[in-house]
Amino acid sequence: MHREIYESFDSLVSEETFLKIFSVSDDLSMLDKIMEVLSTFLHSVNAKNEKPFKINDLLEMYKQDALKTLSLFDEKFTISHDQFYILYLWVVLRRMGGNFIEEYGLNEHLVEKINSYTQSNFGNFYTRLIKFLISEQEIWKHFETESSYSFLEKLFEIEEVRELLEFNWFDGILWFKKEAFDEFFILLEITQTVSLMTTSKKIDTQKILVKIQDCFHKIRKAYAFSDFKVHQFLEGLK
Repeated sequence: MHREIYESFDSLVSEETFLKIFSVSDDLSMLDKIMEVLSTFLHSVNAKNEKPFKINDLLEMYKQDALKTLSLFDEKFTISHDQFYILYLWVVLRRMGGNFIEEYGLNEHLVEKINSYTQSNFGNFYTRLIKFLISEQEIWKHFETESSYSFLEKLFEIEEVRELLEFNWFDGILWFKKEAFDEFFILLEITQTVSLMTTSKKIDTQKILVKIQDCFHKIRKAYAFSDFKVHQFLEGLK
């Protein structure tokens, strides 16, 4: 039913296309090549869409997304190759809408791609994480007024977050899973930073960016002394 979409999506998230991103800083023509593959994908989606995208406008947004994302790794972040691939998938899908993955039946497709690329069985976790990060692209708004404690307390009330972090009760203590935390929070910080840096809203971007960095610094510090206990983690932020 969506064969053209699947084929163009496969090309867009292939290792060959993904690896071009690492050459963009030295050769901007590599970004143009990625945009060509992205354009083919967007045209295949538009062919099925009742409300077609303005593809040229969307491509320009994606170009800025890619450049802003890459700029972060010159200045702030260090992540694994596999994490960068998950980030790449988020960048590719973030402007397609929150229901796009379900609407076009890409769930299992994404799981298989991620399992194959990362040589792991974490495809389901990463797919759920990508969908969460797409649906919650403006969490950064909370940093304008809320403390780190208040932000995390509210975040932990979200059922999908609790499931992703594998909250579980044992011996009367609520625990979270270390490996899930490590993946969740580094990708949350990066995607919120990219979302903030590419927003069209008229705000003091730099001021909020400083607050995001401060909040995640406090989160990492509290995490180091949490023993993976949710209550102890939150107490470390007070």
